[in-house]
Amino acid sequence: MVSSAELEKKMVLEQQTQLQKENDQNQVELHAKLEKLEVLEKECLKLTATQRIAEDKIKHLEEKLFEEEHQHKLLQAKAAQVTFGLLGYHSPEEHSSKRPKSKKHSDLLLKEQSNFRYSQPHFTER
Repeated sequence: MVSSAELEKKMVLEQQTQLQKENDQNQVELHAKLEKLEVLEKECLKLTATQRIAEDKIKHLEEKLFEEEHQHKLLQAKAAQVTFGLLGYHSPEEHSSKRPKSKKHSDLLLKEQSNFRYSQPHFTER
């Protein structure tokens, strides 16, 4: 009977030791996961800050582009006014359209270009 009580006591102690080892292992794993979580949270904050900076830069560039487009339109309008004034108060559309060239002129241009393309230099041999 004494031997059975000692055996039972020994088994209980082994179980407690095993449970303590498992508990210690769980604590180590929990600590590792908490550290990893902390690293991920810091990285998330850093990425959020980087995203905010990028969004601010994009907004600034969009505003700058809008302003440049506006200035370009103003410059075009001013150029049109100057052109309109220099051309004797005719509309700019009248002067922007080109006169159609005659077919004879176009054919002559094509012929000259084709002759130029295929002509080869003449060298004399010595």
